[in-house]
Amino acid sequence: MSKKKGDRRERQAQTILEAAGYNVEKPNSTPYQQQKVDFFELFDIMAVRPDKPVLFIQVKSNAARGIQDFHERCINQGIPFDNVEVEFWVCHDGDGWRFFEITENGKSKTYDERDKSGKVLHSRADNDEITELPHHSDE
Repeated sequence: MSKKKGDRRERQAQTILEAAGYNVEKPNSTPYQQQKVDFFELFDIMAVRPDKPVLFIQVKSNAARGIQDFHERCINQGIPFDNVEVEFWVCHDGDGWRFFEITENGKSKTYDERDKSGKVLHSRADNDEITELPHHSDE
């Protein structure tokens, strides 16, 4: 994934999260860095909402490549899975998002909007129509 495409996907994820009521923080970078340094060298986004656990998210484009390695790195870094939620978001060009929850025991797909008929999340977020992330709702 190119840096421009990766930055665009992260901005789309940020828009989705903000439309769902989260405060979003992304790692800072300087013009002198070759690339940004993710939170704990793992996460592109940290999202906080008073009524939900803190979310740490890795964003990818088109494929969930590296998800097993990502899980192992989370374990090795000592991520406190009991206190935070870790997710792996993948945006498929024109088809929508897939979300995976990462736990100590592995990964599980929690949402795949490619199976749904309707607008993709980042299109809805542009119009502020999201009040809850679909995989976090109480339905």
